[in-house]
Amino acid sequence: MIEKCVEKCLVKSWRALLLAGAALLASLSGGALASTATTAALRVDGQPIPRRLAEDLLLLARRERPDVALPDLLQRLALEWLLGEDARRRVGDERLFASRRVAFDPAAMVERQWQSMAWQRWPEALAQDWARWQQQARVTAPASATAWQRVLPRAAGARLLPAPQALAGPPGAAQVVLLRWCDTAACRTPAEVTLAQVWPSLNVQGRTQILGGDRDFARLQARRWLQDRFTRAWAAQPGRWEADGVQALQELLWARVRWQALLRWEGLDGDAHGAAAGAEADAASRLSIPALTEADLERYWREHPEEFRRLSHLQGWRARCADAACRDAVEPLLRQRAELAPLQALRVPGLSVRAVQWSDEEAPVATPESGDRALDDWSLALMAATPVGAPSPALRHPGVQAQGWEWVQVQRREERLQPLASETVRYGATQALMQQRRQAAWRERQERLLAGAQLQWAPDLAAPSLSPLLGLEAAGGGHTHD
Repeated sequence: MIEKCVEKCLVKSWRALLLAGAALLASLSGGALASTATTAALRVDGQPIPRRLAEDLLLLARRERPDVALPDLLQRLALEWLLGEDARRRVGDERLFASRRVAFDPAAMVERQWQSMAWQRWPEALAQDWARWQQQARVTAPASATAWQRVLPRAAGARLLPAPQALAGPPGAAQVVLLRWCDTAACRTPAEVTLAQVWPSLNVQGRTQILGGDRDFARLQARRWLQDRFTRAWAAQPGRWEADGVQALQELLWARVRWQALLRWEGLDGDAHGAAAGAEADAASRLSIPALTEADLERYWREHPEEFRRLSHLQGWRARCADAACRDAVEPLLRQRAELAPLQALRVPGLSVRAVQWSDEEAPVATPESGDRALDDWSLALMAATPVGAPSPALRHPGVQAQGWEWVQVQRREERLQPLASETVRYGATQALMQQRRQAAWRERQERLLAGAQLQWAPDLAAPSLSPLLGLEAAGGGHTHD
């Protein structure tokens, strides 16, 4: 019955939908309605996670982990909220999202995640009601380009405006109307979506595209802005997440964005060129990671010899063809006898064959221009990767003039343990040990936050059975701009 009533409200008008939402908020504030949606499954330091929202998030989580239970999911959400609050208090959004002039603003990142989860939860119902609402609201794009042409010539430097102007858009953006729509049946004064409203949701690439004159792209972003607005009001209705669930999901997603940004800011996401480069203090000291000693490095070197074994000697053969005709002549010969050495006695145009005796104690390997006189880097890497025994397949050598192919055959390969004093050992051991200690410190931080939190569980929920702790890889590696 509630669903049918909501659909009728949507059909009548957008204003009716908003009025229904306002009435719902009033009833909630007055304590007249106590539904499953507004009953907290868990409160984390006073932050409620409504039961209906939690059950919907469980449906989405079970698409990847069918065996996950509601208490386990709630404990993970609680931990993420605690980590986000810790990041907000200790560092603050200004430093966590220092690159927002270039990347998506954090609010836009949260909005995209929020919208994605709503559309995953109700893909068919949302699509049907959104299409119905667009017809009823008579969404149109204005034909006049006067305001657009007036703003763009002055917007050449708007791609990288300083904050907070970066979120406001170029001068005159509020006068550039991208879409109009009706919020009443009479529609005496249509509502508008302007470039200023759309601008904060864009990154630098999107802003550049619009400033380059792409009005179709700008209108597409305006329609998405309107769809986001519709989705939020739709999800806040009775029988869905309601106002408390909408707000709770917003807070949970903000927490996730914050703690992931914190790991990047502290240099713990594996990106050596990321946001940690501008941090005020060393990441290790902020996490209370003890400094490494010579004994630590030696112990790791002795316990992990496989990580520090390096190629020391190669013996075998290398054959090169300068063109495709040579390769086509050699391939049948190798199928008859899988040996490179006998090719040395053949007179195949464009073919060169040489024995390889390489040691890491020799002078550095030569460049491709050295031809047959030495083993170049690419050939050495190929021999290092080829198993002892049969020749490798014919591979294109990037250093051979014109079009060339190469075969290698390894007859003997030797490795040795690099000495503790080598720069390679010291660097590798340092990186591995510091990552271990970062992981331990990150785990201890989570355990400390959970231990100090006030968790109020719904009385019918069992205790969680899985650990909620997050690994450092959860922040996402690779170079990023928040």
